Amino acid sequence: MRRGPWRCCQWNAEGRGQMTHEEILAQEDAGWQALMAAVEGLSDADWLLPGAAGEWTLKNVAAHLCSWQEETLNVLPDMARQIIAGVKEPRRYDIDAWNAEQYAQRQEQPLEEVRSGLLTTRAALLAMIQRMPAEWLARY
Repeated sequence: MRRGPWRCCQWNAEGRGQMTHEEILAQEDAGWQALMAAVEGLSDADWLLPGAAGEWTLKNVAAHLCSWQEETLNVLPDMARQIIAGVKEPRRYDIDAWNAEQYAQRQEQPLEEVRSGLLTTRAALLAMIQRMPAEWLARY
């Protein structure tokens, strides 16, 4: 079983020490900008073509990202409580099973709802990350 949902905070860009709060947000923003550049100008039909990642469509990939953003929104408050209590009990996932479940749940979700959800969950996640001290994030 692999751990989830993320461990972006271990090392900074120079490969030493924990990432700063600014580095965490900059890393997320760079990934987001790359994603937005990749999908810019694509039609709705393009979003529904298999092949974006194996058999997945771009819609499937976006729904996958949205699922993980939502899960991260659920995990971060647990992390904060654990840090305050002085314990560290990471959630354990069967990531393949969780991904398959999320894929099945979102398969019939309309494209516009997927795109909207991706924007909404990203905004909520960024707001939550900005409220959490970087040293809390770095502990995971």
